[in-house]
Amino acid sequence: MASIPPVRRLFLLCWFASIGLSAGPAAAKTALDEASAPDRFEKVNRVVFYANGALDFIVIRPAAMTYKRVTPRPIRTGLRNAFSNMGEPTVAINDVLQGHGKKAVRTVGRFAMNSTVGVAGLFDVAQGAGLKHHDNDFGITLAHHGVRSGPYLFLPVLGPATVRDAAGFAITIGIDPFTYLRFPQSTPVIVSRIVETALDERATEDPEIKAIMAQATDVYASIRSLYLQNREAQISGGKIDPGQLPDFDSSAPDPKSPTLNH
Repeated sequence: MASIPPVRRLFLLCWFASIGLSAGPAAAKTALDEASAPDRFEKVNRVVFYANGALDFIVIRPAAMTYKRVTPRPIRTGLRNAFSNMGEPTVAINDVLQGHGKKAVRTVGRFAMNSTVGVAGLFDVAQGAGLKHHDNDFGITLAHHGVRSGPYLFLPVLGPATVRDAAGFAITIGIDPFTYLRFPQSTPVIVSRIVETALDERATEDPEIKAIMAQATDVYASIRSLYLQNREAQISGGKIDPGQLPDFDSSAPDPKSPTLNH
């Protein structure tokens, strides 16, 4: 669960809450899945997964696609930049906690530049100046200091996590300065940050989610593996290509298996 994001993520993340249903046979876990976060609560996780998929089908995806359709691209881009900019202090704090001083300085510089020249972050002028955004969160900080992931979880609305990442997510919110900052109209800004980021993220990730649902025999297992591999990549650097996910079942999917497609 990544920086708010990624750790993109309350604020993200609803695309993880958004995956559709698959009633195919249980898939074999990869060695990485077992080693990094055993799925000890798989039965409960799958129930929550199915419920999240139904919520996405009925509410989240329609709202996200409507938002994309009715909101002009420049406005969506500006809001995305502004809300991402609000997460930069949290990224910088985690950079420091992980001992990445140079990254922290660049992140602070990025935040300062976009908050001023970029008009409260609406324009990502720092990107053009070579100060690129990177995700970071307290879950990664915990991993950096040797805290093990613990079992895999699938949380209501929030989606994939591990015990470590769930704790890290809560702490990430706790150390976010904007959690405590109060100013006129602060409540609408906070609510807009959560809702707009979730809808924008869901709409952006729609093609990738469709591809996973179309290709995977067991969507739950594919999402689990994708999440765990991406988290391992975030901790060590890099990102997993969903197209490189392992084949969880050598047999063809059962055409009679009820699958909820978007």
